[in-house]
Amino acid sequence: MRKKTTAGKERTRRQLEQTIAAYQKLAEEDWLTGLYNGRAMEEKAGEYLKRNRAGSMILMDIDQFKKINDTYGHIIGDQLLQDIASVLKKMFPSGCLIGRCGGDEFAIFMPQTLEEEDIQRRCRQIRERFVRVEVNGTVILRLSMTICGGSYHPGFGYKDLFDLADQKIVKEKRSRTGETLERVAVADVNGDEIRIDMKILAKEMREEDPLPGAYCQDYETFKSIYRFVERKMIRKDMGAFLILFTLTDMANEFPTLEQRDYQLELLGQAIQNNLRMGDLYAQYSSCQFLVMLSDTTEENVEMIAGRICQAFYKENKMEDELILHHTYPLKPAGK
Repeated sequence: MRKKTTAGKERTRRQLEQTIAAYQKLAEEDWLTGLYNGRAMEEKAGEYLKRNRAGSMILMDIDQFKKINDTYGHIIGDQLLQDIASVLKKMFPSGCLIGRCGGDEFAIFMPQTLEEEDIQRRCRQIRERFVRVEVNGTVILRLSMTICGGSYHPGFGYKDLFDLADQKIVKEKRSRTGETLERVAVADVNGDEIRIDMKILAKEMREEDPLPGAYCQDYETFKSIYRFVERKMIRKDMGAFLILFTLTDMANEFPTLEQRDYQLELLGQAIQNNLRMGDLYAQYSSCQFLVMLSDTTEENVEMIAGRICQAFYKENKMEDELILHHTYPLKPAGK
């Protein structure tokens, strides 16, 4: 009996360790690419810099990534990000840390302090590798990327190294447009003045050629906007609601992978085309979309949700109800 009890305890201990490891992995991984997320990159690279006082970082940003999503759809956009992640893992040895730090921004941390010439060479290698990319065997993209890097300086932490590479990204993008800067704002890590003109800042932030319909963002950006709206509601009385659309099949289960991609793209188009430019949506999972509506009422929310569902059924040429939707009213932050 004692042997059985001991074996049972050992089995429980192993199961607990496996569960903890699984949760740890989820906390560190980017949900889409399987790379480290931004927080994990900061923790792991920051700890390495603190111990070893050495390291280099490369940041890469896909130019006009929103236009890829708008032209080919979010499924192709997501697949592109996954393909880039897969290639980066093959290009860099296992001792490097690779992460997705934003919607279309990737970071590579290397454990050695490289000379500027070596960093530039590696940036060129990445850029050349992604000049032509085939996605899903059907879509061929010619990518433009901004890729810059920097190396450890005495006293640097992770944020210092990240900011150094990020400032180079900003300068390179500005140099392409030939924009000049006029007003002194701050100083960079080398003491050089960064001159910022407010018109240029506004131009950089302004959306180019906005499409009609709802505003599509990745889920992390969606969360930030959601929290901003919650804060705004503290001082302004406004009706705001969330709608969660979920694809199902005839058995009220998630659809098969073969059905899912096609139906999800149709649902995204139905949301895009049947909402206002001031409304927001994001893909929440492989078969769900989140929508945020502002300045509306509960009655209107149900009517809008029904209109989106009908547009999906019409395009999908189906009469069966395959979409579930749930609504939730936003509340002021802290309430």
